[in-house]
Amino acid sequence: MALCCSDVEVQVGGKTLLAGASVHLAPGRVTAILGPNGAGKSTLLSVLAGQRAPTRGSVSLDGRPLAEHGMPELALRRALMPQESAVAFDFTAQEIVALGRYPHRRAPGLDEDAIVDEAMSLTDVSALAPRILNTLSGGEKARAHMARALAQLWHPRHDGASRWLLLDEPTAALDLAHQHSAMRLLRDWAARGVGVVAVLHDLNLARRYADEVVVLGGASGGLVQGAAAEVLQPGLIEAVWGTPCQPVTSTDGTVQYLFG
Repeated sequence: MALCCSDVEVQVGGKTLLAGASVHLAPGRVTAILGPNGAGKSTLLSVLAGQRAPTRGSVSLDGRPLAEHGMPELALRRALMPQESAVAFDFTAQEIVALGRYPHRRAPGLDEDAIVDEAMSLTDVSALAPRILNTLSGGEKARAHMARALAQLWHPRHDGASRWLLLDEPTAALDLAHQHSAMRLLRDWAARGVGVVAVLHDLNLARRYADEVVVLGGASGGLVQGAAAEVLQPGLIEAVWGTPCQPVTSTDGTVQYLFG
């Protein structure tokens, strides 16, 4: 079981947003997609989610072309938390989370309400349940949308098929405590066998919580995929992001990077 893309290129209006991207992702792992602004991180995530068809190359899930699965089937197996989720109507936070159960409407479980409640508890938005989403802060909205994505994938598949949680900058609007809480939560879900793929900007979060990283762009060009501890070395960081980096190891063995 795997989510893969091979030699993917995406062009829009004559501009290349992504070129030569090949990744192989396994369920049960946290993969962080990293890179400078404009490197194609969100584009790669949208291709893996089936939201955007590549101009060239192929994308597959469990050995089948992604497009062959169809959107209704994909909605039962992968949940997407986009970078921006505009809501036109006055939905409450609880209603937004409940939308995660929409793909299961034809075969609902007996615990549909409990799933919504528990997902909101996991992301610390239970107290916001009656609030209109558009009145919430950026961080509160992000936590509500993460709860929606979790609710969508709540139960393991009866057929044993892999589940995938795809998130575009899930920690960008969160305060420090909620950033670490969110990343620990994602690790917990990976431990349940869910494939977690997240676009991140914070290299320290990626180094601490991701099993592997996919690094895009920079002066070196191309794509690098591998174990977080092996790939995120000072030389690569300086080449890709153009900033000096000094790793520091704390007393508990955690590695953090100091920049500048």
